[in-house]
Amino acid sequence: MKNISEFLREKKLKKTPLRVAILEIFSSIQKPITISYLEKILHQHQFSPNQTSLYRQIETLVQHNIVQSIILKNSTAYYELQAHHHHHFICEKCHIITCLDTQDLEQTLHSVEKKLIEQGMSISSHQVSFHGKCKTCTF
Repeated sequence: MKNISEFLREKKLKKTPLRVAILEIFSSIQKPITISYLEKILHQHQFSPNQTSLYRQIETLVQHNIVQSIILKNSTAYYELQAHHHHHFICEKCHIITCLDTQDLEQTLHSVEKKLIEQGMSISSHQVSFHGKCKTCTF
């Protein structure tokens, strides 16, 4: 992510210490994380936001298409920077989420979207996730 202050200004969002810290954490981790994990890292950086403030910050970032959410089958929400469109592998045992580079799949999905549009449907987005056991949990 480029300069966070400049980025927030472009998005017409107020630069607050908490918001900057959250974006720095997402930029450095570069993988989906839960609110509780984010809160733990914020505490390590001397931030102690209450949960309401933290959820409001995340919701604002989601609404401005800066952060996206990934909801697992067990209703756990994970968040990550919305840098580029991609898909995920989710381990059903340890719940680790791996970001996938799926250009071949993306071409196929766009073909399916085109066919659906030709049938009169309106597509706003798609999200694909693969579920199973990661390499560590398989053994």
